[in-house]
Amino acid sequence: MREVIEMDFQRIELVTWVFNRKGIPLYKRCGFRAVPGTSLLMENYLPILIRHPALLPYFQQHDYIKTLKNKRSYSYDHLKYHDLYVFQYQWQAGDEVWEVLVDFQHRQIASIGCREWSFSAWVVNDNPLQMQVRIENRMAPKVSCYRSDDLSDVMQALRGQERQIEWDTWAKGDTDLLVQIGGVLQFPFAVRQCSTENMEDRHE
Repeated sequence: MREVIEMDFQRIELVTWVFNRKGIPLYKRCGFRAVPGTSLLMENYLPILIRHPALLPYFQQHDYIKTLKNKRSYSYDHLKYHDLYVFQYQWQAGDEVWEVLVDFQHRQIASIGCREWSFSAWVVNDNPLQMQVRIENRMAPKVSCYRSDDLSDVMQALRGQERQIEWDTWAKGDTDLLVQIGGVLQFPFAVRQCSTENMEDRHE
């Protein structure tokens, strides 16, 4: 499983059955999440999560499977985050906690954060692309977000602030953002439209 996760994939899929009471908890401990409305498709987004620049320092010190927190459940794994349904991934090692929310409809990260801050960006409308961008700055000196197509367009939240805006863009495909956490951490964050292929996959 580790060999496959660490290959150059975006996600891994498996199909099981609802009454696989022994298998489903094992799959979830390895990062699989049950896709709602199926019986029973499971998707695993660890391949993109373990490579994310914001999470790399954590995974260089801690095991991404052993410290992954999972609720013991045989049902679907989606939860609602504002107006979006997501899969949740949480890691904890001592006092260090990380959470990632995955927009499984668009097959991309919707939110990433730790105890000090969280940054979220998700699709509100596909055509033209509209995205909701949210910063929750609990303890960092400052959290900033820039649009790569317009670096003068910046969103910032100082310590203790929450900011949320809706950005429109006419770009095709990915819209690239740059997130800065004080002067310590900087990472890219991509938001992309739902492709026709993705929608056909969901329909099937």
